[in-house]
Amino acid sequence: MQGCSLPASASRFRNHYSNNGVNQSMISLSLAVWIVRLILLYLLIGLCFAVAFAARGAGRLDPVARHGTIGFRLLVIPGAMTLWPYLAWRIARGVPSRERNAHRDLAR
Repeated sequence: MQGCSLPASASRFRNHYSNNGVNQSMISLSLAVWIVRLILLYLLIGLCFAVAFAARGAGRLDPVARHGTIGFRLLVIPGAMTLWPYLAWRIARGVPSRERNAHRDLAR
Protein backbone atom coordinates (compact mmCIF):
# COMPACT_ATOMS: atom_id res chain seq x y z
CA MET A 1 0.00 0.00 0.00
CA GLN A 2 1.43 3.27 -1.01
CA GLY A 3 1.34 6.24 1.35
CA CYS A 4 1.08 4.11 4.50
CA SER A 5 4.63 4.49 5.77
CA LEU A 6 5.50 6.70 8.71
CA PRO A 7 6.74 10.18 7.96
CA ALA A 8 10.42 10.79 8.58
CA SER A 9 9.67 12.94 11.63
CA ALA A 10 7.65 10.11 13.28
CA SER A 11 10.50 7.62 13.04
CA ARG A 12 12.35 9.38 15.86
CA PHE A 13 9.55 8.31 18.29
CA ARG A 14 9.83 4.65 17.35
CA ASN A 15 12.89 3.99 19.52
CA HIS A 16 12.15 6.60 22.16
CA TYR A 17 11.68 4.07 24.98
CA SER A 18 14.25 1.52 23.90
CA ASN A 19 17.19 3.83 24.75
CA ASN A 20 19.43 2.02 22.26
CA GLY A 21 19.16 -1.34 23.99
CA VAL A 22 20.06 -0.09 27.49
CA ASN A 23 17.83 -1.58 30.18
CA GLN A 24 16.28 1.29 32.13
CA SER A 25 13.95 -0.76 34.32
CA MET A 26 12.82 0.68 37.62
CA ILE A 27 13.48 -2.55 39.58
CA SER A 28 16.13 -5.19 39.18
CA LEU A 29 15.08 -8.59 37.92
CA SER A 30 16.38 -10.41 40.98
CA LEU A 31 14.39 -8.13 43.30
CA ALA A 32 11.26 -8.67 41.21
CA VAL A 33 11.77 -12.44 41.36
CA TRP A 34 12.10 -12.31 45.16
CA ILE A 35 8.96 -10.19 45.49
CA VAL A 36 7.01 -12.71 43.40
CA ARG A 37 8.43 -15.59 45.45
CA LEU A 38 7.38 -13.92 48.71
CA ILE A 39 3.89 -13.30 47.38
CA LEU A 40 3.63 -16.94 46.26
CA LEU A 41 4.86 -18.13 49.68
CA TYR A 42 2.29 -15.89 51.40
CA LEU A 43 -0.48 -17.33 49.21
CA LEU A 44 0.71 -20.92 49.67
CA ILE A 45 0.67 -20.54 53.46
CA GLY A 46 -2.69 -18.83 53.08
CA LEU A 47 -4.09 -21.71 51.04
CA CYS A 48 -3.02 -24.25 53.69
CA PHE A 49 -4.54 -22.08 56.40
CA ALA A 50 -7.72 -21.39 54.41
CA VAL A 51 -8.52 -25.07 53.88
CA ALA A 52 -8.21 -25.74 57.61
CA PHE A 53 -10.09 -22.54 58.42
CA ALA A 54 -12.97 -23.41 56.10
CA ALA A 55 -13.19 -26.89 57.61
CA ARG A 56 -12.99 -26.00 61.31
CA GLY A 57 -11.83 -22.47 62.12
CA ALA A 58 -14.76 -20.50 60.76
CA GLY A 59 -17.03 -22.16 63.29
CA ARG A 60 -14.82 -20.97 66.13
CA LEU A 61 -15.19 -17.35 65.11
CA ASP A 62 -18.83 -17.37 64.05
CA PRO A 63 -21.36 -19.85 65.45
CA VAL A 64 -23.52 -19.60 62.31
CA ALA A 65 -20.55 -20.74 60.19
CA ARG A 66 -20.50 -24.07 62.03
CA HIS A 67 -23.52 -25.11 59.99
CA GLY A 68 -22.25 -23.79 56.66
CA THR A 69 -22.65 -25.83 53.52
CA ILE A 70 -19.85 -27.02 51.25
CA GLY A 71 -20.60 -24.10 48.92
CA PHE A 72 -20.17 -21.65 51.77
CA ARG A 73 -16.88 -23.23 52.78
CA LEU A 74 -15.59 -23.07 49.20
CA LEU A 75 -16.53 -19.39 49.01
CA VAL A 76 -14.68 -18.64 52.25
CA ILE A 77 -11.37 -20.09 51.02
CA PRO A 78 -10.19 -17.17 48.78
CA GLY A 79 -10.89 -14.57 51.46
CA ALA A 80 -9.28 -16.65 54.19
CA MET A 81 -6.31 -17.28 51.92
CA THR A 82 -5.76 -13.55 51.57
CA LEU A 83 -6.52 -12.53 55.16
CA TRP A 84 -4.89 -15.49 56.90
CA PRO A 85 -2.65 -13.52 59.31
CA TYR A 86 -5.64 -11.61 60.68
CA LEU A 87 -7.83 -14.70 60.94
CA ALA A 88 -5.03 -16.70 62.59
CA TRP A 89 -4.59 -13.89 65.12
CA ARG A 90 -8.33 -13.89 65.86
CA ILE A 91 -8.42 -17.65 66.34
CA ALA A 92 -5.30 -17.59 68.55
CA ARG A 93 -6.74 -14.80 70.69
CA GLY A 94 -10.18 -16.37 70.71
CA VAL A 95 -11.85 -13.16 69.56
CA PRO A 96 -15.48 -14.02 68.75
CA SER A 97 -17.49 -12.35 66.05
CA ARG A 98 -19.40 -9.39 67.46
CA GLU A 99 -22.04 -8.59 64.92
CA ARG A 100 -23.79 -5.33 65.68
CA ASN A 101 -27.11 -4.57 64.07
CA ALA A 102 -30.49 -3.11 65.01
CA HIS A 103 -31.97 -6.49 65.96
CA ARG A 104 -29.21 -7.33 68.43
CA ASP A 105 -29.27 -3.82 69.86
CA LEU A 106 -33.02 -4.14 70.57
CA ALA A 107 -32.53 -7.55 72.16
CA ARG A 108 -30.17 -6.16 74.80
